[in-house]
Amino acid sequence: GGTCTTSQLSASLGQPNGAAGSTYVPLILTNHGQTCTTEGFPGVSLTVQGRQIGAAAARDGSSAPGAISLANGQSASATLRIVQAGNFDSATCSPTSTDAIRVYPPDQKAFLTIATTDYTGCASTAVKLLTISALKSGTGN
Repeated sequence: GGTCTTSQLSASLGQPNGAAGSTYVPLILTNHGQTCTTEGFPGVSLTVQGRQIGAAAARDGSSAPGAISLANGQSASATLRIVQAGNFDSATCSPTSTDAIRVYPPDQKAFLTIATTDYTGCASTAVKLLTISALKSGTGN
């Protein structure tokens, strides 16, 4: 077993669900190596050309982390909540187009990149645009 390492995982997004002023999208980690265990919260941020935009995702404390065993081909997912940048005063937010979501699997120093231009970030780190839940089994849809 052992801990799932970044090198054996891939990251992808599931089907987004819109709610008032926010988008909820499953963030899916899939194991392509030997059976491993992952637990807790991924580190998530929006980036443009490899540069982080704004604050990293805050952890959603309402979801309790638990150990998840992933065999080859199995997935775990966390829910990423992205508040629309337009909800904030533009002077406070400094809306910034992004081209990727950067994902650090739990307890890993290397990251994965999901290319997407769907989300606008806030350049200001004072604005909490992103919230991430703990990982759970499955793809979240």
